[in-house]
Amino acid sequence: MPEIKYFIAEGEKADRVANQGLEFANQKRKDRQEYLTEMGADAFYERERSAPTGLAFAGADGSEKKGFKKPFQVEHESHKYWVYQPNRQTTIGKQISARLKKLATFNFSNYAVTEFSVNVHKFDAGRLYFSVAGFYKSTLVFKIPFGDDPVTIPPDFREIKKSEFIALTEE
Repeated sequence: MPEIKYFIAEGEKADRVANQGLEFANQKRKDRQEYLTEMGADAFYERERSAPTGLAFAGADGSEKKGFKKPFQVEHESHKYWVYQPNRQTTIGKQISARLKKLATFNFSNYAVTEFSVNVHKFDAGRLYFSVAGFYKSTLVFKIPFGDDPVTIPPDFREIKKSEFIALTEE
């Protein structure tokens, strides 16, 4: 297993990355909510952290909608939804699909590790380890795997103990 180190980013660049990342995330949330309102949908149908693959309607009756495939029903937290996925064989379905792809959730962690050039991936004993970042309690924190290849740590980073990292990131 690679050695894992923990860091806090401090200074002007850390403030800029945190603020821009939060702005991007908030704008993405706003764009997603506007599209749900525009379409009259209650939620997105998503798989993990990718772009939405469809729209979910709580009050729908399962009737067909233009540009969508035949809907199917799902249950989430004891609520039933009709899920409509775009029919990519139609022009309108292709347009809906393209719009949904633009509404993928914003990945703050990926943004932060890329901005600081610490996007490290280590493969060890059949497991993949990679850098992650988060913004907790007004603090930009990083968890970075170290191995055989050298990793250049930015001067904005201050190493912290694992216990400090856990104290910051646990709620």
